[in-house]
Amino acid sequence: MFGGALMAGLFIDIPGLAAPASTAREESELEQVDEKNFREMISAEHRLTVINMMMDGNPDAEKLQEILEQLQKEQTYGEKVAYAELDVIENTDLATSQKVDLEEFAGQLDFYAAGYKLGSLRGPADRPKVEATIERYLAGLVKRFGPGWLPEVDGMQRAASDAPILKVEPADAVPGMKPIPRKDTPPGMQPASQP
Repeated sequence: MFGGALMAGLFIDIPGLAAPASTAREESELEQVDEKNFREMISAEHRLTVINMMMDGNPDAEKLQEILEQLQKEQTYGEKVAYAELDVIENTDLATSQKVDLEEFAGQLDFYAAGYKLGSLRGPADRPKVEATIERYLAGLVKRFGPGWLPEVDGMQRAASDAPILKVEPADAVPGMKPIPRKDTPPGMQPASQP
């Protein structure tokens, strides 16, 4: 009798009891990328696009998906970063063109800006590593596209925008070296020889 009641409980939905957890993967909250919208997705100016290369059942890819969904939900970087996902099995040609190793796949995030691939983060990653990589690429975007992005160089100073162009004088020959005339020497040039 107890066994019959137990079996009936498996087939009859009893209110108040939770249904068993589904083993199917939930739909991703990230925008889905395919060959049709890939170029448009990565071409935004002044925005970093992070694409999770997704393979169902791969724990590293699913962990990266969770991290990106959290960052998107929390608006950690606001409008400066867009998050998306590419199913590498459904879009094998596109995944291969983006250098995804389908044989030894261990999760991969690709980073794009202004239509160019900036780099990839491969393998298992945790949230601090993902955030550090995003921040490094964001800093590069500000340097590349923002005003005054040129680096400071010791011993050099920047000329004002209205400064005249400097004339460059040719350097003196190396002391002790004598020119050797040759027939194949370009006009105005002389090869040097050892003393």
